[in-house]
Amino acid sequence: MAGIPTTPFMQASLHEVARKTASERGDGASPARAHERVVPPGGIAWNEYASPDVGRSREFLCGLFGWTARRKEFGHEGAYETFVFNGRDVAGLLSVSDLEGGSGRAGWYPVFRVQHVDLMAAKACELGATLVCQPSGIAGLGRHAMLAGPSQGRMALLDGLDGRVPLGVGCVTWNELRVSRPSATGLFLWQTFGWNSESYLDDRDGMVVTFRVGDDRVASMRKSRGDESSRCLPCVQVGDVTSTLRRARELGGVLAEERVDDPVLGHYARLVDPLGVDLMVWRAAS
Repeated sequence: MAGIPTTPFMQASLHEVARKTASERGDGASPARAHERVVPPGGIAWNEYASPDVGRSREFLCGLFGWTARRKEFGHEGAYETFVFNGRDVAGLLSVSDLEGGSGRAGWYPVFRVQHVDLMAAKACELGATLVCQPSGIAGLGRHAMLAGPSQGRMALLDGLDGRVPLGVGCVTWNELRVSRPSATGLFLWQTFGWNSESYLDDRDGMVVTFRVGDDRVASMRKSRGDESSRCLPCVQVGDVTSTLRRARELGGVLAEERVDDPVLGHYARLVDPLGVDLMVWRAAS
């Protein structure tokens, strides 16, 4: 399988995602903190935004969700930013031009927590994925690879993550796949990552699928519309969708769709940011 060599910047940026200092870990295995869950291997444990304009993306997302950004420079290789909310890392941001060898495209993409990147990448390719960037880095310390799935949606594989994901308002607490080939994608996720699915018919969107990793419901999937590209949308939990929409418009965003009675997310809205990249906000049912 031929791939594109990784850059030192990409290795360092994904290692930043994987890093946990000794003080954060403590001695031995740490129990889950309050308001978080532990994503098992095979689950989505991080979301990154590859942006065509990092400054504009930072301005929009920090203004919308109250996030702050921690920036780390890597010389001529670029910079990586981690969004922080209430002291917890919630998402990553980098320039699309700094993705490995120009292998990426603007937008959000999920990072899957895996134990053996090389084995999982090989398995995924046997099951219909395309290797975009070959595995690189040190095993257990942020070794990673990037794939395109059966619907050509991009995803990263990363080891070294402990999988602790913060929950609650201001955090990415769900992911929704919008894909051109739902059946092929669902089969791929089951065979590759062990995702179990539950399907049902919805009057508005047709077939909707929710996925579980173990006992945890982790993502939903719907067919993409028209010429939309296949992608994974991070779903940020908010206290009030209506006020979030108002703020998004003030910051230059546009409402793409809204639904108050969705069977999966309840009240949600899909927003398009000033750069044309979409994400979702939702309010958990009380």
